[in-house]
Amino acid sequence: MRLKTALNYALLLLIVIIIVRAVEENIEILKRDFFVFGIPFKLSTALVFSLLFGFLSFIVIAIGLGLNRFLSYWFMKFRERANKESETRYLKGMDAILGARPLEAIKHFKEAIALNPHSLPALIKIGDALRETGKIDEAIEWHKKALLENPKHLQALYAMAEDFLKKGNVDEAKRWLEEIISIQPKRALYALRLLRNIYIKETNLHKAKEIQEKILKASVLEEEIKEDESYTVSIDYEIYSYLLSQNKIDEAILGLESLKRRYPYFLPTYLKLAEAHLLSGDESGAISNYREAFLNCDSIAPLLIMEKLLLEKGEPELCIKEYEEITDEAKNKVLPKFLLGRLLSKQGFYQKAEAIFSEIESQYSPTPSLEYHLAKINERREEYLRACSNFNEMWRLMKPSEFLFICDVCGKEENFWKDFCEKCGKWGTFVATIEKEFKFEPPPQEPVYYRKSAWTE
Repeated sequence: MRLKTALNYALLLLIVIIIVRAVEENIEILKRDFFVFGIPFKLSTALVFSLLFGFLSFIVIAIGLGLNRFLSYWFMKFRERANKESETRYLKGMDAILGARPLEAIKHFKEAIALNPHSLPALIKIGDALRETGKIDEAIEWHKKALLENPKHLQALYAMAEDFLKKGNVDEAKRWLEEIISIQPKRALYALRLLRNIYIKETNLHKAKEIQEKILKASVLEEEIKEDESYTVSIDYEIYSYLLSQNKIDEAILGLESLKRRYPYFLPTYLKLAEAHLLSGDESGAISNYREAFLNCDSIAPLLIMEKLLLEKGEPELCIKEYEEITDEAKNKVLPKFLLGRLLSKQGFYQKAEAIFSEIESQYSPTPSLEYHLAKINERREEYLRACSNFNEMWRLMKPSEFLFICDVCGKEENFWKDFCEKCGKWGTFVATIEKEFKFEPPPQEPVYYRKSAWTE
């Protein structure tokens, strides 16, 4: 530092010496007149004025720079204060959103935007809140303002897609989702999933399958891969179901057979395949699939459907034979054994039916369905005291509802088995209450996808 100061002084001294020396050597020149617009000036005077003007200019520039720095500092502090207050208002708005108070949230977000018009989070969230209150057009306008701040902001782009889905303009929603995919192809997994769900709802299944393949390639985490793969079976199932509805039975059977081999625990495939075999006139193929469905999926539904089919065709003996064979093959013998006893009771073979129910009762704690059928057997035998005892035990446990099917996900009740739950949008989730009466562990089920979601309603 001292060396630098010494050098500065030395340089200044050198400049002074040069100036003095120049003045001494040019004293005669400096005494001459210097004319400006015909007015004579001494050259020395002009030189002094020039130096003075330069000095004053330097002073003015220095003051201007200082004032600029002062104003910039003051403006920065003002902006910081405004941004801080804007953030406070934004957080209050978020609290209102979490508390399900969208109108209050809108008020806070507007205050935040008034303090900081470039607040992207506030611009997006006020649009979201307006959408929740049903003001879709206003929501779109706010989200457009957010995109003006940053045209490639993913959250704003997703918000636009959601706005148009809520409005029912699916084509416009697809356009925004495709824009997300084009802007951020490596971060567009969620957009691909939403686009897939839209195509599923539109029953554009081949396009949905194309998107599904992209999703599987883009998925990284093991949990995500497993979840995304669950859509493959459901999309393929719907494609083959559509082929069947178009009377393309052979194509549907080939596809469903392939699907069954790849996903052996997906119950709807077996039942749809059995339906296809029935349409082609192959009753034995249908019965074979009902049998496989129970053995692989441990669901009572295929057995009930098979029983109804055979009874309608007047073949109860064949149904009894099938139940006996399935009971021998199955790991979980109680369900086919129960259905066998129930069928024998209906056909008048009370002694055999009672023996089967008694055997089941010895292995499991009493259940309402068992007591109900034992009561019916005793009633038909005119053993009314025993029948009353069974009925009393049945009502003590609960009212039997063996034919009631309940969705394992949302609890929706149906009187018959369905492949799809309209309430929660999942496939293959209906379970007969009789299955829950006899405690056993079902095999692992293939995960199923949501046909409907907040994005596709």
